[in-house]
Amino acid sequence: YEKTTKLVGCDKFALANAGTPHTDLISNQFFSRELSVTVTRHGKAGCGPERLKSVLASECNLPRRCETDRRLTTIMRQPNTQTAGYQRWQKLAFLHWRVPASTLQPLIPNELTIEQFDGSAWLGLVPFSMERIRPWWFPAVPGISWFLETNIRTYVVDRNGVRGVWFFSLDANQQLAVTVARTFWHLPYRMAKMTMTVGQSPDGLTLFRYTGTRTDQPPAEYDVSLSVDLRAPATPAAANTLEYFLVERYILFAQKRNGELMSGQVHHAPYLIRPIFSCGVSQSLSSAEGCPSLTTPPDHTAYSEGVDVRVSPLK
Repeated sequence: YEKTTKLVGCDKFALANAGTPHTDLISNQFFSRELSVTVTRHGKAGCGPERLKSVLASECNLPRRCETDRRLTTIMRQPNTQTAGYQRWQKLAFLHWRVPASTLQPLIPNELTIEQFDGSAWLGLVPFSMERIRPWWFPAVPGISWFLETNIRTYVVDRNGVRGVWFFSLDANQQLAVTVARTFWHLPYRMAKMTMTVGQSPDGLTLFRYTGTRTDQPPAEYDVSLSVDLRAPATPAAANTLEYFLVERYILFAQKRNGELMSGQVHHAPYLIRPIFSCGVSQSLSSAEGCPSLTTPPDHTAYSEGVDVRVSPLK
């Protein structure tokens, strides 16, 4: 049989509707501009990954060797169509500093290499609100499924060329979430007392403040204040830019106690980004994990109201 489906614009489920079993591996990052593609499915085999890449390259006028094609290839190397759960990430502040790669490489597993942009490694501090966290088989629970998180992160590539995020620490103010993440996701979560407040300035800017004091070891704290004009349009990060490099990440790495390296995948629409007008940061999270202390203002900042996320299990 034959099935032909027209794909238009940035439809989150467009490729899935084309009938290929591989399409939920592809996030909206590949459809940030309007396009129209026809995918034809023949026989029981459907549209495999190589056929899908060929369609995208020819019908969307994408060079086969361009960055977009490389990201598509990377994601398809690690197919993970299963669902572990759902969540929403809300009110995210992406704060990043240039740091020498040599300061971070000794702190990550040997199987990973620090990924650089513009000749630098990048160390991020990202505070936000985690909301409606739930496994696929159970609804969100008030008092448990909502909490705050702040992570210290960098960007890495494994020996197969798969690009992702490495977390040095993740602070949260929900004990069950910390315990579950440590036990089943092998991530370095720390328990902390945390707040997030939102206000308004006289000139109409929205004021955010994120604070936290860790109650786990090693001790650390942070205080982040920033202003954002939520009246301004929010737009996806442009491909091949620093902003895209920093925020559009869909693979995470984690390490079990026995040293085994694991990877997980998240699926969500591209972040819609707004600039941060002013930002003040005082923190000791990075130095507590052996990273640079980050005493200067961030080299790059961005804000997003958030995304809905589907999470695949580690493998």
